[in-house]
Amino acid sequence: SSIDVLSTLAERAKVLGLSKPEIVVENEGVEIRGGWHPVVKESTKSSFIANDVLLDKDTKMLIVTGPNMGGKSTYLRTAALVTLLAQAGSFTPCDQARIGMVDRIFTRVGASDDLLRGRSTFMMEMIEVAHILRRATPNSLVLLDEIGRGTSTFDGLSIAWAVSEDIARRLGCRTLFATHYHQLIGLEGDVPGVVNVSVGVAEVDGNLRFLHTVEDGPCDDSYGVRVAALAGLPQPVIERA
Repeated sequence: SSIDVLSTLAERAKVLGLSKPEIVVENEGVEIRGGWHPVVKESTKSSFIANDVLLDKDTKMLIVTGPNMGGKSTYLRTAALVTLLAQAGSFTPCDQARIGMVDRIFTRVGASDDLLRGRSTFMMEMIEVAHILRRATPNSLVLLDEIGRGTSTFDGLSIAWAVSEDIARRLGCRTLFATHYHQLIGLEGDVPGVVNVSVGVAEVDGNLRFLHTVEDGPCDDSYGVRVAALAGLPQPVIERA
């Protein structure tokens, strides 16, 4: 079984063009240059836009803003996959990786409910966030995607802000937080270690174009109505919105 695992990792490394990562035991950072998601890249068979992920002792949390379909969730998953593969002894889907050891990877990504136990999507989300806040350590990697969206905007923003502050101030662990609550960009400069990044978008001939690039600084619009139009909502509804 060990030979099966090692030979498969070697075959994937050669076929997919993976790179050898550097594992640093006494290091709190995650430095990924030109990282890409192997599953998404293979399934789409299109040119995947690679991005960097840079976390260190001065940048512990990245607040990721930008439009739906812009690539925020894929960016989070890429960081987790590179970290996991590197620590498992595999080559990694990126140009270069320097990974500080993590004790666990915690994720709150996607929406789901538990109908059998009578738990709503928001309740399940809060249970998972509570688990992260109680179990994560300064050596963990935490991925949060759109927490607080399952309730009112006011309550959701309040919870998202408080969770971000608690992770940054008390835990101090490496964190990527994707959100549409643009008020959270105010954490940069107010809470040490919090930095804003955003996924790029451009308007070409009146149409929205997703660049899938991660850039420094916040995004000032989620383009929700524009994405709804792309999904096929009737024009009168879009105009009214």
